[in-house]
Amino acid sequence: MFRKEFVSIEFGSKYLKIFKLDSGKKKPVKMAKYEIPAGYIVNYRIQKPNELTLILKKAWKEQKIKEKSVGIVIPEFSTYTKVLTLPRLSRSELDEAIRWQSQDFLPVGGSVMIMDWQIINEDKDTLDYQILVAAIEKSVLSSYVEVVSKAGLLPLVVETPSLSLTRISDGDDTGKLVIYVSSDETIIVLAEGKKIVASSVASSTSQNEIIQSALRVVNHYKATKITRVVLGGVNLSQDFFNNVANSFKVKVFPLEYKGVSLDSGKFQEYAIALSLQLKNPEQPSDEYSINLLPPVWEKHYRSRLQSIQYWTLSLIISIFIWSYFISVVGVYFALSMKAESLGSLQNVAKTGEAEAVFTNIKDINNIITKVSLIGDKTKQPQELINKIESRKVGGISINYYDINFDKSVVSVRGRASDRGALLAFKQSLEEDADFSEIDLPVSSLVNQTDIEFDLSFGYLPMKEKESQKIKLDI
Repeated sequence: MFRKEFVSIEFGSKYLKIFKLDSGKKKPVKMAKYEIPAGYIVNYRIQKPNELTLILKKAWKEQKIKEKSVGIVIPEFSTYTKVLTLPRLSRSELDEAIRWQSQDFLPVGGSVMIMDWQIINEDKDTLDYQILVAAIEKSVLSSYVEVVSKAGLLPLVVETPSLSLTRISDGDDTGKLVIYVSSDETIIVLAEGKKIVASSVASSTSQNEIIQSALRVVNHYKATKITRVVLGGVNLSQDFFNNVANSFKVKVFPLEYKGVSLDSGKFQEYAIALSLQLKNPEQPSDEYSINLLPPVWEKHYRSRLQSIQYWTLSLIISIFIWSYFISVVGVYFALSMKAESLGSLQNVAKTGEAEAVFTNIKDINNIITKVSLIGDKTKQPQELINKIESRKVGGISINYYDINFDKSVVSVRGRASDRGALLAFKQSLEEDADFSEIDLPVSSLVNQTDIEFDLSFGYLPMKEKESQKIKLDI
């Protein structure tokens, strides 16, 4: 079974926050905040990476966290976001056009920048794409990733506070202003649904200066008419809510997410890290999500994670099989000694002990059958998973495997870019003689694009093989 679960790490200038939800994404299982001493991060750039790594190691040890996969939220001020409008092109042409236009708003050349983008809307009249672009200097990103990597952790996704806040405050597609006040800074995001129009950072904790900064953002992007303000963060007074409402002349709503069991104070403090937990760490090449971790880096860390998972699964299976084997050997020698003490079968036929011996021999044969079956079936999980991966087509990502060795059934869960890709993947599996009875629920085909699917099928090489039995010659 392979899950893409991870721990959120939120970097601020003063604090580092750790957060993780349970597998059902309903309850927090890890939640902690560690102070970052002055001088470790200056102007959102890491100055003391080794010391930050030690803080992470300390956090993992104190919180007794076993999970190595992590998602990272990097400071907003270190990144650049922009919405572009481009004609409908192929993916490769679209990527090239985005990188060309990005030169107009990025402060440095594209060669020293890491960039990812996401299609957020399609104009029904012109068929143009609206695309959200996020970028960061390669040196800045690598410094955060390196700190995490040196702590023995495996980063799967990197995003910004504005992306996290837009996700967790999502509502209708009308304009909204999100203001999030933390102990580090204030994040201001102007958005339309999932579309980020602009983001800004206010370093002051003065409520009046925060409101003035937000007003400047709204006035600069007058084309986006806000219908509400979403206000979140720590130490917010009712007067602040009232002042925001009076300044923008719209309704003000508190930032909230009802899907998680968490008191209001803790939610407000960990809202950004919590939001990252709701993200599926997809491939950076997916045009429907943003992940600032470059494809080459992502592939490297995902490969390391997969190796760890394979090793762990193999170790568990080996321990299981050897435990059975040792017990079988012990019983076998005990029975052998018992048989020798009985002498010949003719001499014990009338004693009733022969019947006990035969019963024990039958029991050990059953155990050997199970051990043999387990050994035959469980020695190839990596081979099976590699085989499934080789049948994937473009637009398919798999984030969950469930291998039922007893029933020789495999279940996979993942995401398809569109219906055509999903059907092509199913057909690809059907063309392999080792897979049978491929079941794709009709519910997986309801949506046209961005489809979450569950698919199950039989794996013939796991079928039961004939095993050797212990025989008692008479």
